[in-house]
Amino acid sequence: MRRRELLSGLFAISAAGVLSGCPKPEKTDQDDYRQNPKNPAILKVVLQGPFAVVLKKNADRYTVSAFIPRDPKHQFRFQKPSEDGVVKNPDPQYHFTLGDEGLQISGRRPYIDHGLDDFFFDLGKYPEPDYFVSVDLPAPDLLTFIPPAEPVVMDRKVLSAPLNHVLEYKITNEHKVFLHSKQFGNTAPLAFSQIYEQYKQHGEKEQEYKKPPGHGPQFPRTRGELGRPAEPEVYTYFLGVGVAPSSMTDPEAVEHALDFFNHKLVPLFPNSRNLKPLSEIRNYGDPCTPMGKTVPSRMQPTVLRESTPKPRLLLVTAVEDCRAPSPGGG
Repeated sequence: MRRRELLSGLFAISAAGVLSGCPKPEKTDQDDYRQNPKNPAILKVVLQGPFAVVLKKNADRYTVSAFIPRDPKHQFRFQKPSEDGVVKNPDPQYHFTLGDEGLQISGRRPYIDHGLDDFFFDLGKYPEPDYFVSVDLPAPDLLTFIPPAEPVVMDRKVLSAPLNHVLEYKITNEHKVFLHSKQFGNTAPLAFSQIYEQYKQHGEKEQEYKKPPGHGPQFPRTRGELGRPAEPEVYTYFLGVGVAPSSMTDPEAVEHALDFFNHKLVPLFPNSRNLKPLSEIRNYGDPCTPMGKTVPSRMQPTVLRESTPKPRLLLVTAVEDCRAPSPGGG
């Protein structure tokens, strides 16, 4: 059985009359919408790859820090999921900050998708990490991920591990939203049409990675995620860290993922009570493979037959990835 295929997210000028005799402009419905949007635009921050995503509480306000340590096999892609997005001549560290301006920030604890429950840990206090890429963000309204998750074994338990995180915010003024960094300056988010077109091109250009074992296009699932009709406009920031396409066989990718998670991510949180090393990353096409010998079941669901083929789940991610899961916690 083939294992799941790998492929691894303007300015506004305001003017006032300078002559005392100028009449005030008439207020329009659009002005009312800008001040009190009934259905505000949405910002999605896509963190693709094994980022550690930490929910923090300072006084009465929640914030989020996400970071990933350096690995010589990893490449960093910014704002483009395709090969064009790979950052050439990478710096030792990249640090990004998303400001509050232009966003509707409550500071409350975000709603956390229950699909993240298995991989949301009590991380405890931890020292400042030696990161490759890090992002500081205000608390989103929603913390979720693009499915499917990956079956892994931790402390003899089979868990569902996400390979990305998506943070969603409401926008009050898209012209004021910027992601700040030393290397890229102030970066405006991509409009829905731009990121959707890039994912489309990404899927078309990298079809050659579908045939080698262990690699395949991430396009269909993410296209479905981005293609859902929505009344508000959607803007996106994309940050992806992972291995280059077709650089590893599937067994090599699993070995690399276990090594990266166990020896680079887990040691970042020495005081965590429940974050432990992984003993196994399961075959994605057959996530319920028994860990040892089992007694055959004497009962079968009436909807199944012996000839029924097992479902083959295709993992499609936003950047070539190393199969290392993306832990979250607080």
